Amino acid sequence: MNPLSRLIDSTLLAPLLQAIAVAMAVSLLSLVLLLVVQKILLERRYREEREAGERYAKALADGTGVEHLAVDPRRLSQRRALARALRASGTDVATGQLRTAPWYGELVRRVQKDATRKAWGERVAAFEMLADLGVTELRPFLEESARRESHPQAYAACLACLAKFAEQAWALSDLRNQLHAKPLLSGSFNEGLFRMAIDALSAHTCPDTAADAVRQVLADADPLDPLALDLIRAVGKCGLSSLVPQLVALCSESQAPKSLRIACVRAVGMLQPHHCLLLKALTEPDWEVQASRAKYLPRRAPGLSDCLRWAAFNVR
Repeated sequence: MNPLSRLIDSTLLAPLLQAIAVAMAVSLLSLVLLLVVQKILLERRYREEREAGERYAKALADGTGVEHLAVDPRRLSQRRALARALRASGTDVATGQLRTAPWYGELVRRVQKDATRKAWGERVAAFEMLADLGVTELRPFLEESARRESHPQAYAACLACLAKFAEQAWALSDLRNQLHAKPLLSGSFNEGLFRMAIDALSAHTCPDTAADAVRQVLADADPLDPLALDLIRAVGKCGLSSLVPQLVALCSESQAPKSLRIACVRAVGMLQPHHCLLLKALTEPDWEVQASRAKYLPRRAPGLSDCLRWAAFNVR
């Protein structure tokens, strides 16, 4: 390359490189400023939401002046603050004092609108707040939302809201049918849903009504249906001891699968640990069933020491 070409290249390349360096520096500085401003705005919004939530929680705990709370349903941060206050208060104000507020109707409409948005996180928060508000009149809307919901977490939040709104015996069957129609959840979560529905039904009616609802669902259930096992496990944790005879009958059927026998034994062990079913099970050929029954027997139960000689270490 002759000297003239080198001179031309140096005179053109140096300004170009300098311009590129300046542009990169400006872009980096803009990005840093954007992140700093965004962080400041998020911290400010979080602080305002936390302070508003503390004010709302205090008003809900005192039970006075709830209708005079300065809540703007159009602002998402204030809706979130109210949801936080409802969970912190632990009182059933949604069906009483809170409904008297002039902005309550607009709040419910806004939250219902949030439940239909595209962002699944907003839908989850909306379903959870509807459950906190106790708007049982929106049950048809929630049932339709559960049918069309595609995101697993939003679907789970919607079903949890429906479970908390169980006020009639048919609600338990509807929950079972909904889980059959779209089985996207795990067994432990399904068990939790049944527990919430049974507890809500017992609170709104009485434990006998809840037991009758469970009895009807189990009577129509397939012994091999995993949802039936989830429901039986929920029964044991909900304390419905009146269902022990039916659980014993299910476990004693000649064609009862091992999974059903284990679920029934665990439920009976939680409800009545001295029941003769647990002692009878010590002669079971399946070690899983025997281990399940030995777990709930009293320490000095006759025949329990024989389990120490079993080959399966789980039983020992």
